[in-house]
This record gives sequence, structure tokens and C-alpha cells, in this order.
Amino acid sequence: MLEISVPYNLAFAQLVASFMEEAGACYGADEREKNHLRLAGEEAFAFIMAGIPASGLKDQFKLRCQDDPDGLLFQFSNHGRPLNVRHIPDFSIDDPDNTADGLSLHLLKRLSEKLLFRNLGQNGWELVLLMRFHSFRPLSGLSVAGFSKQTLTASNAELSVRKATAADVPGIINLVYNTYRYSYVKTLFYDTEELAEAISSGKVLSLIALTGNGTVIGHNAVLVESQLLGEVGMSMVDPEYRKTGIFVSLLSATMEALLQNHPKLLLYARAVTSHKHSQAFLSGFVCCLLQLSVHPHASFVGMKGDQNERESLVFGVIPVEGELQKQRFFVPAVHCSMVRQLFSGGIIQAEIEAHTGTLMLENTDAITEWSLEKQHGSISVRQPGRDFDRFLRHETMMLQQEGVLTIDVSIAATFNQPAETNALLMKNSYFFSGLKPETDGSWKLIYTNLTHQKFNFDNLQLFSPEVAELRDYIKKLYLEIVN
Repeated sequence: MLEISVPYNLAFAQLVASFMEEAGACYGADEREKNHLRLAGEEAFAFIMAGIPASGLKDQFKLRCQDDPDGLLFQFSNHGRPLNVRHIPDFSIDDPDNTADGLSLHLLKRLSEKLLFRNLGQNGWELVLLMRFHSFRPLSGLSVAGFSKQTLTASNAELSVRKATAADVPGIINLVYNTYRYSYVKTLFYDTEELAEAISSGKVLSLIALTGNGTVIGHNAVLVESQLLGEVGMSMVDPEYRKTGIFVSLLSATMEALLQNHPKLLLYARAVTSHKHSQAFLSGFVCCLLQLSVHPHASFVGMKGDQNERESLVFGVIPVEGELQKQRFFVPAVHCSMVRQLFSGGIIQAEIEAHTGTLMLENTDAITEWSLEKQHGSISVRQPGRDFDRFLRHETMMLQQEGVLTIDVSIAATFNQPAETNALLMKNSYFFSGLKPETDGSWKLIYTNLTHQKFNFDNLQLFSPEVAELRDYIKKLYLEIVN
């Protein structure tokens, strides 16, 4: 869709007319049709301005253009006097000044394929013109300057995978743009200097796939957070190469590099739930957490799916060497069975015990943080106190006042907690969502509060039946709160 916005002022009539003429040229209008478009723009804007009050109007005029199977559709906003009470006389050659509105309508009907008015209620009215061309070119037929699918795939004769260096950073950033435009959540991958430093220092272990001419068309990486934990992912393949099988080669190369450089790491990965494609990456992982409504959606070029308004993530873990020291988790008694099921696959050996402790501290020891950009808050509880109920109410209200939509509470899972912890969290609208590891080797229980959001669990696109079971379990807890 093309759009311009200008004040309601006849001084902008030529700009409106030029917009229509140039839009038509882009879609195949010939010289005669461009002249008709220009005249239609002048007459439509003049007709609208005849009904605009001299003062008291703050709205801007908007003209939108979009391609239609039959031609171009032009939509003119009109915040003037409602057309159902505006007197529009038929044009008379004997009284041209007082019947100019009628002449404008007569010309617009002659110039356009279709003319109609829409009543938009409090948004005013809309004048709509459908313009047809003899050689109309729809948007799908327009070429993109400087980029050719044929040229790109012609270089597909030879693909290779190797470890990235700082010199590859421009190519990686270009790939991020091809895949996500400017919506990728890890801003590190838009900053040339920061990404180059991360790769050079070893903070990021990056593997890239290249064409025969050296163009980066695939990427996979591990963000090394500590000697014990790393995030694997940052996976992307150029939309033109998604069916070449190069992603499997990237995964294989990543595992070889990890075994050589970081064999003791516990890896975690997060996959979006707005589509199922990236969740295939988690095959073989222990999926132990659903992080709900974490941030606004990234836009995946070439991928669409049913979704909630904000992105939710599947969180999975796997050890590099395939073995991990047996873990001991303390969880609320009501969730012991579900947690045992999460770790029943044998990849991570876990001993599950129920909370049996008491509230020892007078005041809760915790840290609260939030991101205004993501509208997400986190309360990291070191140890709940006897004021835990009041503390949760206070922090929740404060975060909501800051504009936060989703709040997570994390609480240590590697030592015993007070038996009433889960009940107090549920009382304050926090429901159990799973477990996640920390950089020091410990684990935490994660609870989520969706505040006032409208959230549909059935819109989560899930690849694994096991994750679907976790989704259903969490949904049941959520419904206990809202009902």
C-alpha cells in the first residue's frame, strides 16, 4: 500500500494529483491514463475541500493507494461535513460557481471505473476511486531493483560451511536483514563492531554457510554465557535457500565445533511459537519451559502463521557431550508429577522433591527488572519472606504502572522452598510455566503473569506432542486463575 498524509489545504492539491499520477505510472498507466489520474486527484481533493470547515479541524488528509485485481484503488479520507447531510447540486452551466461540487462528481464518475462513498463513523467519510489501465501491472509483477532471484540461485552450484571470523560480519548482518528485515530480537546482529568483537573474543561461536562466490546464506551460532551454559540458535537461512538442506550441514558443523571447544556446556535454545519451522531445531532437546508473551513478534520473510499479539517461546536444553551430572530439583508438590514427566526421557537425570520449607525471612529478598521496549518484567526471588504475598502485589502493580504486559517470577529450584510458595504465587495470578538453567549451573522455577492480556493458548504453533502436553498443563493453571 502507498500512502501520503497532508493538511486539509488546497495548497497541497498538486501534490495529491502528482501522487496519483506517479502511482499509476508504477503500475503501468500510459500517458493518457496518467493525465486522467492527475485530473481525478485534483477534482477529488477539491470536492473534499469544499466540505472542510475553515477552522477547528486537527485531522490530516490521507490518500491511500493499493492494487486491486481490477486496477488501482484510491481511498481519500474526508473529515468534512457528512456527505449524507451535505447538499450537492447537479452542475449547471448557468451557475458554475454554486454547482462546482456537482461538476467534480460528474468528472470523477467519467474518469474512474467506480466511485463510491463510505461512512466510517467517527473516522469521517471515505471517497473511493477504482482506476483501470490498459496495461495494468500488479505488484507481484514488479521487479525489485538490484535483486534478482535468478541471479541469486545461479550461485547455488557450490555451498560450503565454516567457522565465521570478524571479516564475515557484514555478510552475516546482510543475512539477518534478508531473513528478518529489522525485526530480529537480538540487536547484537545489527551492530558490526559489537558482533565482530563477540566473534573475535569467543563470546559468540558462529558458523556460516556460503555460496561459491562467498555470499553468506546461512548461519548458526552459540552465545557462550559461561563455562557451563550457552545459548544455541541464532539460526537463519536466506529465504531463497531454505530447501537446499544447508541447515543440516550448519547444525553438524556447530556440534563439531562445540565438541572441540566447549564439550562441558549445557546448551539451551528458544524457538518461536508463531510457526513450527524453527521448533524442528529442538528435536532431541528436553523442552522444559514455555516462555509466554515475551516480546513483540519478529517478522520472518516467507513464513506466516496464526499467532497471539506477542511472541511466545519454547525453551529446550541439551548437553553437548550427551551427559549431565544428575540434577536435584525442589518443586511445589502439585507440580512434581509434571516435572518428572518433563525429564523422563533420560537425557537429563533429575531427582524431584516437593517443597516442604517454611517462610524464614521477614522480608522477601528479590530483584525486579523490566524492559519498556519489550513490555516485559522479571522478578528474581532469592528467598521469599513472610511478606511474600504483599511483596508480589506491590511489585506487580508497580510493573503494570510502568506499562509491562508480561511478568515472570523466577525462584531457585536447587534448594527447598516454603511449602506455601506456589499458593501465594497463584493467589497473585502467577502460574507455573517450567524450569530453566542459570549460568552458575543452578536451575530456577519460572512463573508467569499475563496481567490483563487477552491470550489464546490454542494459537501457539507447536511441533512436539510433549510440548503440547506442557502447553495444556499450563493452560489449565491459567484458567484456574482467570476463572
